[in-house]
Amino acid sequence: MYLPISLVIKRAPIQYSMAYIYSEQDSYDATYFFDFHIRKIIQALNDFNEYVSEKILENKQIDSIISKDINLVDRQRYLIHHLASETNAYSTITSHATLNNISRQTAAKDIKQLVNIGLVKGTKEGKYIKYRATQKLLDMHLA
Repeated sequence: MYLPISLVIKRAPIQYSMAYIYSEQDSYDATYFFDFHIRKIIQALNDFNEYVSEKILENKQIDSIISKDINLVDRQRYLIHHLASETNAYSTITSHATLNNISRQTAAKDIKQLVNIGLVKGTKEGKYIKYRATQKLLDMHLA
């Protein structure tokens, strides 16, 4: 697992600097520096756990709304989760097919069903059609 701590360190520039200064002033004792980084790793883990908890809650909300009225296969659910939970998220038939290791025909059928239900809409951008969450899906997600 990769856990980026750079954002956590970036939020504490003075503490970061002071860890170096304390180490220099105490005969180059790196304990201050290591202590700072250990605390930031713990903070990054806590931030990550919070993020995962939020995503789980979002997914449960989407699942509870969708499962009441609509019968979808898992790959369609994953696509709905992706489109509803990320700003400017989109999918194409090719990306859906590749991600799920299915044929383009099956991917097109999956997306067409979501379009017919009104959860996804396609817009032509260049030579591709990009499918994004409709306002209906976003409203369901935010409800």
